[in-house]
Amino acid sequence: MNLLTTLLASLALSLFILVAGPGHASESSANTQPVEKWYKVEVIIFSQRDVFADELPSRNITMSYPTNLIDLADNTAGFSALPDNQRELGPDAYSLNRTGVYQVVFHKAWQQPGLAPATAPWIDIDIAKDNTAINGSLRVYLSSYLHMESNIWQVNYAINMGAKNPQRVDNTALTTQGSLQNQSGTNLSQSAPALWPQPPISPVALSKISTEEQVIHSVPNLTQRNIDEINLLKQESRIKLNKLHYFDHPKMGLLFKVTRSKAPAIK
Repeated sequence: MNLLTTLLASLALSLFILVAGPGHASESSANTQPVEKWYKVEVIIFSQRDVFADELPSRNITMSYPTNLIDLADNTAGFSALPDNQRELGPDAYSLNRTGVYQVVFHKAWQQPGLAPATAPWIDIDIAKDNTAINGSLRVYLSSYLHMESNIWQVNYAINMGAKNPQRVDNTALTTQGSLQNQSGTNLSQSAPALWPQPPISPVALSKISTEEQVIHSVPNLTQRNIDEINLLKQESRIKLNKLHYFDHPKMGLLFKVTRSKAPAIK
């Protein structure tokens, strides 16, 4: 080996030691943990009048809550609600309310980590109006790409709270024999429509009431109300960062936007 070759070999060895440091490069890479991604999620849920009144919702629907359900205002999953001044979709909410056709019923923003679908929790939705309730759940999870899932239902209750018959058949009345009569008294061969399923009670809501109240809620006919209709917004879609997404239904809708966020400071 000549002198030049020896010098080059020593220089290469010195550079390797300088770059690698006291440990081996392979061991350093193995100890590196992936950086957790954080996101800001903002959601608007709105109801809308069916101006054409030509959509007949199906009564064959299932309403249920997932097991991994959290209260955005009180949870241990690392999700944190953001103050109103950190919301970006205020102008969109204002425009919806101005139309007279749409009414914003839910507008919140929160911060969350990007979790896999097996561990990502669902946000509890619980909105009560005079004769309308919107309940269910939604979530954002990370599986190669961002995804959104919603399982939300809108229940419109009859204004007559004292009514006993949960059926609602236009221009007809249910007779004691179970057949239908129109206003002139003529019998109709049309069968009565199926009953609307009773909406479930959120586990989050149940956890906030006493055991005695839970027993009352579990007894049939004590808390059931006369239902006019139920509309279900069940959606699953891949979403893109910084893009406003819109999911529609003849009686309700959903605006959704997800942006990057920094991990919260450890207190």
